Amino acid sequence: MKVIYVGPLWEGGTCRMRYEALQALGNVVVPVDTEPCGPTPLLLKEKLFFRAGFPVDKFEVNKRLLGSFQANTGVDLLWVDKGIVIAKETLIAIKRLNPGTLSLHYNPDDPFGGYGKSGWRRFITTIPVYDVHFVPRMVNVPEYKKCGAKRVEFLVPTRGFSMELHRPIVPSAMDIRKYGADVGFIGSYERSRAMSLLSLARAGFNVRVWSRNWNASFLHDNIRLVKTPLYGEEYVRALNCFKIALCFLRKNNRDEHSSRSIEIPACGTFMLAERTAEHIRLFKEGVEAEYFGDDSELIAKCGFYLSNDHIRSQIAKAGRNRCEVSGYDYRNRVAAILRSAFPSRSFNLS
Repeated sequence: MKVIYVGPLWEGGTCRMRYEALQALGNVVVPVDTEPCGPTPLLLKEKLFFRAGFPVDKFEVNKRLLGSFQANTGVDLLWVDKGIVIAKETLIAIKRLNPGTLSLHYNPDDPFGGYGKSGWRRFITTIPVYDVHFVPRMVNVPEYKKCGAKRVEFLVPTRGFSMELHRPIVPSAMDIRKYGADVGFIGSYERSRAMSLLSLARAGFNVRVWSRNWNASFLHDNIRLVKTPLYGEEYVRALNCFKIALCFLRKNNRDEHSSRSIEIPACGTFMLAERTAEHIRLFKEGVEAEYFGDDSELIAKCGFYLSNDHIRSQIAKAGRNRCEVSGYDYRNRVAAILRSAFPSRSFNLS
């Protein structure tokens, strides 16, 4: 199958992992990179347009996408990954030129929640044009349909892990010095997350945080903040140096699981995550991962598992095993998406 794949393809990003999974499944995949310079902060003008709902197409993605279709014949699938810069007119032009191409939009985020209030206005106008949308939360299904979506699919998990990247490793002494933590968290600032980590620190736990945008108001002598994002191999090494890796969910994104929900156990690391129905469905509580419902339970479980290395190690190993046997890797997840999009075709995982 020939696929034109649109999305941010920087190394270590989940979009690239889905792109590589499509290739591994034997497809011919033509890339259109929406962020060829990698993840970079927005300039003031770009921020203003983003907040208005129309992110700047500074890399001429629409022009390059049309050019890609003009240069390639027999395209079976257009896969757009979070297409916030893609214009409705571009999709209509592609459909006119290539009526047999199925257009698929994969969205890891929530255009209708609190997190989605900025940046999504252009995308929402394109919803009726795509043939099928894959969304990571059930609540999005009726919302997309209300906006005119022809077809909306919800699969659990919608996220996954890279078999090549996300894996257990034996960290070096240098890794331990650089990343080691009793309790570690990698991710962006949210007030609820910061309050929980502050509660842990005040309870006497040593916490290490990697975040580019952490609010300095939520610091403590027991919190070590590194204002550097971690991607790719560095991210995996850090996770392997944590005794407990915390997995918070973005409340205003209405997530019930995230990429880290899969990546942490896939690295063979003990995951302590917010308790949701999807988390419990993905990993058995107390057996393959652990969960908390409030700060008092978070503190109690950190105390218990830091005092019981063997039990913590058993759960971490079981979590990794669940990732493997349940097919949470991106090749299996992408194959599931393709089977849903093209029910009459078969997709070989070899």
